[in-house]
Amino acid sequence: MPGDVNATDEIVLDTNVVVSAMLNPGGAPGSILRAVLDGSFQLLVDNRIAFEYSDGLRLPKLRLDSADVQSFLDFVKHEAEYVTASPVGYRFEDPDDLPFYEVAKGGNAEYLVTGNRQHFPEESINKVWLVERLKAEAAGHPRMGGS
Repeated sequence: MPGDVNATDEIVLDTNVVVSAMLNPGGAPGSILRAVLDGSFQLLVDNRIAFEYSDGLRLPKLRLDSADVQSFLDFVKHEAEYVTASPVGYRFEDPDDLPFYEVAKGGNAEYLVTGNRQHFPEESINKVWLVERLKAEAAGHPRMGGS
């Protein structure tokens, strides 16, 4: 991540990033999630995203710790900023990506973090992060556990 990150920077996390963070807390997605939970970023959501988090994180096949899942969902409920998103007029190959894009656009998010960059339009958010790129950036950024 660039060094100009402010505590007020808004961020949208695709569900795949949250799942990856919970499955592997030591990886780049885990660093991002910790930074969000520590208040280094303001998480933006809407009801669709909150529901997808709840639904996706509780899938039995993921075998996530139920206390960790509940703690994150409580954070979303009480600490995330709920955004009223407007339709963006862009047709997504995967319609499940639409809420993340609409919330990021509607909430003027600085960052949309996803492992599926190819699913989002080129004229996307200010910065759409690939999880792969985060591995290098998070390692050197103090707010995400780097040096």
